[in-house]
Amino acid sequence: MDTYIYLRKSREDINKEDTLENHRNILTKLCNKNGWDYKILEEIGSSDSIESRKEIQKLIHMIETGKVKRLVVMALDRLSRNTYDSSYLQKILQENDVEIITPTKSYDLKNENDILMSDFERIIASQEYRLTRKRLLQGKQARVEQGYHVSGGSVPIGYVYNRNTREVEVHEEDAKIYRWIIDKFLTGDYTTHTLSYEFNELYEGKRGAKQNNSSIYRILKNKFYLGYVKWKGEYYKGRHTPLITEEEYSKICSLLEGKAKVPKRKRYKNTQKLSGLVKCGCCGYTMSMHLDRKYGYFARCWYTDKQGNKCRNRSINENVLMEHIKKAILSQIDRIKKCIENEDSNYIDEQKKMLQGKINDNNIKIEKLALKEERTLDMVQAGLYTIEKGKQEIANIRSAINDLRQEIKFIENEFKSIDKDLKSELINYQSTYERLQKETDSEAINNLLREIIKRITFTKPNKDDVSVDIAFL
Repeated sequence: MDTYIYLRKSREDINKEDTLENHRNILTKLCNKNGWDYKILEEIGSSDSIESRKEIQKLIHMIETGKVKRLVVMALDRLSRNTYDSSYLQKILQENDVEIITPTKSYDLKNENDILMSDFERIIASQEYRLTRKRLLQGKQARVEQGYHVSGGSVPIGYVYNRNTREVEVHEEDAKIYRWIIDKFLTGDYTTHTLSYEFNELYEGKRGAKQNNSSIYRILKNKFYLGYVKWKGEYYKGRHTPLITEEEYSKICSLLEGKAKVPKRKRYKNTQKLSGLVKCGCCGYTMSMHLDRKYGYFARCWYTDKQGNKCRNRSINENVLMEHIKKAILSQIDRIKKCIENEDSNYIDEQKKMLQGKINDNNIKIEKLALKEERTLDMVQAGLYTIEKGKQEIANIRSAINDLRQEIKFIENEFKSIDKDLKSELINYQSTYERLQKETDSEAINNLLREIIKRITFTKPNKDDVSVDIAFL
């Protein structure tokens, strides 16, 4: 099967129940008329960005693996009205020789006329998207100023969203749970950590999720319970019933501030040999350096997920890890020597691949910033940003884009000279290794490692399975 029908209900169609059905009938009749076997992919009320749309991601994967030769849609803008996403999708379709079929026209993206037509239709769709988005933003701004909750059906514990009246109402049972949290914390006998532990002993969060100290903190600080709604960083008087008084909220803030104060000696630790360098291979979080008074410093992962499950990675002694690092540096020195002697060409290839990866990452960042600039213009046009604020935002974005482009130029120069710099790189690694052998100060060792190492990934899910992966700069 190489024919796929893609259906999507857009924002303006969200309240029209028959939209998808009508489109489905039209496109299936079209396929049946031409004798095409087909499979349907469809999604409803999904995000504008293709990154958040599951079905379009499935479609992209199938296109890239050669499973799609014919794509049937109602119109090109059903794929996306976002300028960047549309260009990205067109590129994938063109590279994989996929024909696009609509009820009114077929597009062959190898044909210059069809490419020109699709580009023109994409520009028109993008303009319609801008206008639609502007109206939606203006509508939301107007509603939030009237005190309505405009962030969909998701509301904090203690409330429920009535989709019929589009109002937020108090959920009596959940409101009692919220008051339990408030009353307990106001006694002054609890921290967010101890309160989360007791909460999980008595209650279940939404969908059975456990509450950790961060989620309890967010509940305590949430101004929604004071009767406010938040939109674009600003608070507005809401229409819903408050569950806490101003006096109670003020006392909670004072208690939270007081419990956050930590003696300086605990808050600011000395930099250890591997501080900030070791990443957990199980969860990806940075491992901290933990002092054991008997055995010295250990790299340890403290990550706990929302369900309260701790990371399964074990800890490792700092000195043991340092031995792995020194061996890796010696191995790197040996590889560079062999490369200089023309015995190992893989090293240069890997270095070039690493630099190309940096260039690709920066290009992706530039594309995202360009999209952010476009959205900022939308905000100005919708009246949600002042012209002055819009100018400042755009200036910051363009400055960031310029910095990334300068960095790309620097990397490109480094890319060109990589074949010529092996001897100086060898000297650098040898010098760093010799200094590490003599240095005793932890902070100095950390600085030396940062000169040649990007990150150290450590994995030890059980006693016998140890993996240390070192990414050099």
